[in-house]
Amino acid sequence: MLKGIQLSISRFFPRTCILCGTSLLFNEISDCLCPECLDAVTHLSFASLYEMQSDGSSSKTIQGKICRICGQPLSSEIETCMRCRERSFAFEENRSCFLYEGGIKELIRQYKFNGRIECASFFATHTALICHTEYPGLPIIPVPGRRASVRKRGYDQVEAVCRILSRRYSIQWIRALMRKGSRAQKTLSYDERLINLKGKISVRKAALPLPKACILLDDVFTTGATAHECSLVLKKHGVKEVHMVSFAID
Repeated sequence: MLKGIQLSISRFFPRTCILCGTSLLFNEISDCLCPECLDAVTHLSFASLYEMQSDGSSSKTIQGKICRICGQPLSSEIETCMRCRERSFAFEENRSCFLYEGGIKELIRQYKFNGRIECASFFATHTALICHTEYPGLPIIPVPGRRASVRKRGYDQVEAVCRILSRRYSIQWIRALMRKGSRAQKTLSYDERLINLKGKISVRKAALPLPKACILLDDVFTTGATAHECSLVLKKHGVKEVHMVSFAID
């Protein structure tokens, strides 16, 4: 009840920047960040990964800039980061909007734990850029949250973004996956996460048949274990290609 009242109040009173407290009354750029804080976050801009050709077309220049699998910016590695060289994933690749650090880390914390629902619009805007440029026409399937966390929060942070993507950007989304009885994964290693999720992800019968290709959406890409397990389940039910997109990568 209190959570609902807090969300209602936030819609009618002038918002402030989540990071510095500056008023956003006359700000049309973001619902939750002032221009200065927005400039300070590390955005993995996919617009910069395209080179315009003389005929007006564009060509990808992703290789050599980010890991071809997880999307993490590369330092001295070529094509694939050290972490992904040691793992095998069921999804094709991950692409993230931001690095999970500084302002973005705080923004996600506020969104998930402090009821700052206006952050959904912010993440939808940046997610839409990746979806339209990298995977045009593909529907989105959100990674299901833990039931206890969703009940406590009052909303599912990934589904909230999906609704905006559908309404504002005409991107279809399918509530295809559900999750049962798993522990929180924050303190678990990659192998422990795989064990924790084994058999806990399933497909809703009402969502069948599933598309041949889809975008799997989550908030933070950490080890890839959650995306891997969700992708395995989706592929067991007829999906051929799963392309992962996340708000941030850790």
